[in-house]
Amino acid sequence: MKMNAVILHAMGGIDNFRLDNVDIPRPQKGEVRIRVKAAAFNPVDVKIRQGAYGNCLPVILGADCSGFIDEIGAEVNNFAIGDEVYAMPFGQGSNGSYAQYVCVPYQFVAKKPKNLSFEEAACVPLAAMTAYRAASTLQSLRKDRPIFIAGAAGGVGGFAVQLARYFHNDLIYTLAGSEASSEFLSEKLNINKANIIIYKGLTTEKLREKLIEVNHGNLFLATFDLVGKEMKTLCLELTDYSGHVISIVPEDPKSDLSLWAKGNLYFQRNLSTHSIFVGAESYSGKSETWQIYCEQLTHIMHLLESGTIKVPYYQVLGGLTVDTVQNAHRLLETGRVKGKLVMSVD
Repeated sequence: MKMNAVILHAMGGIDNFRLDNVDIPRPQKGEVRIRVKAAAFNPVDVKIRQGAYGNCLPVILGADCSGFIDEIGAEVNNFAIGDEVYAMPFGQGSNGSYAQYVCVPYQFVAKKPKNLSFEEAACVPLAAMTAYRAASTLQSLRKDRPIFIAGAAGGVGGFAVQLARYFHNDLIYTLAGSEASSEFLSEKLNINKANIIIYKGLTTEKLREKLIEVNHGNLFLATFDLVGKEMKTLCLELTDYSGHVISIVPEDPKSDLSLWAKGNLYFQRNLSTHSIFVGAESYSGKSETWQIYCEQLTHIMHLLESGTIKVPYYQVLGGLTVDTVQNAHRLLETGRVKGKLVMSVD
């Protein structure tokens, strides 16, 4: 039997995607097969397409999906055919989610939140688990101190704001590129408008000064870098002594942000650093480490079903076509996407 899939045939531009008809994968031992109903797009898809992580072609991209289980491999006892699920086929599995079917180890799968559509559910796994890992580092910190989040309007940022509230407190400061973006952050994520600084036309130094000013002259207990580059530098400069810098974005090895560089603030301020990579256990090659994904996806499912967190904003771009995939990649390349981008797969 065959399925449709949008496949990347060469690294580089978006014109290298092609809609192909390929064999439907069969689940191996410990895997389930998901009939995909919706798939989301992530910035990592663009980086893979551009060759940042090697050159293994042809490849079906896509790290998020939702759908229902239609076949089960040996030694899988916690799912049944017909279960509605969401999953993260990132690093393991037969292929990515730009396809009608995907087989993935059961540890990367959880029941779909009952109150979410398939499109909403597809927005969750990669972004929400990344945010979960970042925000959970706040659990042991003082609850009366504010935090700063760079990149709150993005797919990870929308979940990070909500999970920071859950694990820590509501004292959250962030940036916006315009008044409209500030309204978005205020309305969709309930961030106090007084805590949102519009960065357009301001240097990093001016932003640092304004953020310290609105924080009553104080540095922040913790900062989240969800953007990288100059925002990582800003987060570093805004973090108080014995504070915490949490980043989901790796930097160029030639960057001057080395932990032990002479005169570096990491060392001078006794900062704790947390580098978040949601694919760490997936790419470790050690299946005994994979259970963390099921546990975190299940906890996130409960938080979504209880209304503690929600999918803040998403756009359905279309169906499983080359045009939909190319449009998503164009938008992601701007670096200005709010919330998540998703496609329906029928």
